[in-house]
Amino acid sequence: MTANLSSVLVVILSNDVVPGLGVPVAAPGLRSSGIAVGLRSHGIETELVVPADVTRLAGIEEAAVPEGTSIVEVPDLMDHIDAIGADAVVFTNANLSPHLQPREGVRFIYDLFAPKMLERLASPTPELDWDALSDQKE
Repeated sequence: MTANLSSVLVVILSNDVVPGLGVPVAAPGLRSSGIAVGLRSHGIETELVVPADVTRLAGIEEAAVPEGTSIVEVPDLMDHIDAIGADAVVFTNANLSPHLQPREGVRFIYDLFAPKMLERLASPTPELDWDALSDQKE
């Protein structure tokens, strides 16, 4: 049995600017945008959400925001997710997770493509303080 994905709304949370905003884009924005493009190519309604503080730092005007992308104040993320009726929320970075709360019927999907723990594990640091690193990720 195939699920009806045309009625699903997925929010992709980026912690950086995404293509289409008129400024250079780094890996987190490209990753978020790529996931959105892939989901849209399969008929899944997708909204990219970029934190407002990121766009202010980049000097982006609200009028420059392309269709399918929203600029949201971080404290308002859950209100926005509730208001648009998202079925799933995809994280590409753990930084925004403390601002979200579980909701009945909303799935949280973690696509943490560059986890800090693995980066530090692969670094030449001789002695890692695993407790401190764990606390940093909470």
